[in-house]
Amino acid sequence: MGKLLDKVCEQLKVEYDLQKSVKEDIMKLNEELWRMHAALEKISNVPSDQLDDETKIWAGKVGELAYNIEDNIDTFMLRVDGPETTEKHSFRWLIDKCRTLLSKVKIRRRIANNIKEVMSQFKEVQELRDG
Repeated sequence: MGKLLDKVCEQLKVEYDLQKSVKEDIMKLNEELWRMHAALEKISNVPSDQLDDETKIWAGKVGELAYNIEDNIDTFMLRVDGPETTEKHSFRWLIDKCRTLLSKVKIRRRIANNIKEVMSQFKEVQELRDG
């Protein structure tokens, strides 16, 4: 039993660290999204024939990134905030609740990985912008 508890505690720490890093990444994403939004606002005020190719490519990449982020958010909302299907306080409800909690952990892990991927895409977009 002691080994099992050690393994569970180790996994919980890994999960906690992952969730903590995801929160930090979300804060960075939020900042960068606002910067990109401001830059896109400026770009949208310039006629497209006056924009250079690099700016057009960058704006396109930002648009793709926005769609990816939106898809991740929609997936998160759909899977994590789904409706409860059984009556509370029944045995079936307890089983469903446990299954849902485990499922949410898996979903959050997947979302954490997706956020890491989005962060790397952000870095690519930043490098394009910064030249």
